[in-house]
Amino acid sequence: VQVSDHIATSGQIGVRHIGTIKEAGYELIVNLAPARKQMNGEEPFAAVEAGLAYVQIPVDFQNPELRDLEFFFG
Repeated sequence: VQVSDHIATSGQIGVRHIGTIKEAGYELIVNLAPARKQMNGEEPFAAVEAGLAYVQIPVDFQNPELRDLEFFFG
């Protein structure tokens, strides 16, 4: 979902989506999902190989904390 010219949001992406994200002109992926090797273990490597920055902020969506938000805005 396009939020602005520079920001979009989506559900869980996969390695197959990295090229499309790069082609769309984005420079950074922020993953808010908990780190799980089976789900997103290869994403950081694929993003960096494609020239994108990648940040993982593992948010417990059942119990999000203020520090998660502070890290996001930091």
